Amino acid sequence: MKIGAPWLALALVLTAGVIALAADGTPAAPASFDDLDRYLERAMEEARIPGLAVGVVVENRVEHLRGFGRADPSGRPVTAQTPFVIGSVTKALTASAVMQLVEAGKIDLDAPVVKYLPWFRTSDRARSDAITIRQLLNQTSGLSTLSGRDKTGVTNLSDDALEAGVRDLRRETLISRPGARFHYANCNYRILGVVAQTVSGVSYETYMQRQLFDPLGMTRSFTDPARAKRAGLATGHRYWFNHPVATDAPFPRGALPSGYVMSTAEDMSRFLLAHLGIGMPFDPESLDVLHAPASRRGYAMGWFVEEWYGERVLVHSGLTPGFRSAVALVPSRGSAFVLLMNASRTTSESVQAALTGGLIRFLLGKSPGKVTMPPAARRPESVLLAITLGLAAGLVWQIRASRRRTRAYRAPFVQASLAVAALAAWTWGTFVALPAAHMGTFGLLVLFAPDVGWLLVADEVLFFAWAAFVVASRLIPLWRRRAKVSIGSA
Repeated sequence: MKIGAPWLALALVLTAGVIALAADGTPAAPASFDDLDRYLERAMEEARIPGLAVGVVVENRVEHLRGFGRADPSGRPVTAQTPFVIGSVTKALTASAVMQLVEAGKIDLDAPVVKYLPWFRTSDRARSDAITIRQLLNQTSGLSTLSGRDKTGVTNLSDDALEAGVRDLRRETLISRPGARFHYANCNYRILGVVAQTVSGVSYETYMQRQLFDPLGMTRSFTDPARAKRAGLATGHRYWFNHPVATDAPFPRGALPSGYVMSTAEDMSRFLLAHLGIGMPFDPESLDVLHAPASRRGYAMGWFVEEWYGERVLVHSGLTPGFRSAVALVPSRGSAFVLLMNASRTTSESVQAALTGGLIRFLLGKSPGKVTMPPAARRPESVLLAITLGLAAGLVWQIRASRRRTRAYRAPFVQASLAVAALAAWTWGTFVALPAAHMGTFGLLVLFAPDVGWLLVADEVLFFAWAAFVVASRLIPLWRRRAKVSIGSA
């Protein structure tokens, strides 16, 4: 029981410690765009967000576009035309592209994936043969949240990167029967990307450009990072002990349909208008299908469907190493917003939630509220730093105490065995259980939250040193005494 206590405490701290930003108060008086701008500026200051762009649609018109802060370390200002990586907001774009093919009669929502990709399969072929296009869109295919996530950090720019990643799913196991349960899985939308390019006869990138970006006038939206950089792509930032540090994160082309389209606040506002029925050749029935939740978790096709103050709201957020984003629609009011940020950390979900909530309240005619950051002691990286220093101090104390100790240790084999068991439990928790609970792999944890990841590495080194010291200090003297006894007997 004592052996597992450090890991249990660490897991609880990291789970509970993600609270980073809170919104408080929802006064009834409607806010102005000046109020909204001040709210966002305060949030940026409190959360140390380098750059941010926002677009707001009111009564089916884009009424507010603005950039805040810096796009990169040079100090270049963010504007509504600055491209950002939009993360999982990409899913709404991919779902829209698939719906266009449905309207064209080239895809049947209730047809199995194998109708379009005969080679597609998971480890259970009978089950995966039953997965339909609709189930992929609704995230009810049975594929797990962690399935295929190890591909997120892989930089593969080859033309077959997307299909190769989907083919690798043959090793994955479905965790529920297709259509039975909701599991948010990026790989569902990667499969849809392959279906779209197979049915259309062109690459996913080309299809998105021709069928979505060009018709909507999304002239600064990209599927190619090189083109986006030439157009002024913002530099992403990851946090090291609450300080944003510029990063050049990898671009996994195989994950493009699920989270790596690059766009601007202005372009995404045009896309949101399309989902309000303005400027996009969608049939009204198609929008109804795209926006209809198919599970108790309220997931439609690239949108979570929620209720705020009695209003139906469609919302989605995005996270990649260095970027965060959020979009929301209030169809009954013809209102929407897009929020793009060039900083991220996996331990800041509440930052996203607070800003998203504030903007939704604004769309509903309320004040966005106030923002505050919690004390540093509640942040996971601070807690881990304290654990690291505690382990280092404990190791030094044990070494010094051992030098002063003259009598033999009791039950040295038991103590050594417990130390090895504790090290094994700590190692499993650090490199397997904790990453699986948060990101999937330890490499992804380091990619998204480098300060947390490297502190865990430091803790592992210190824990290993402690275990090695315990084993050596208990067993070596015992072996020496036994050797002396053997020599004396001889």
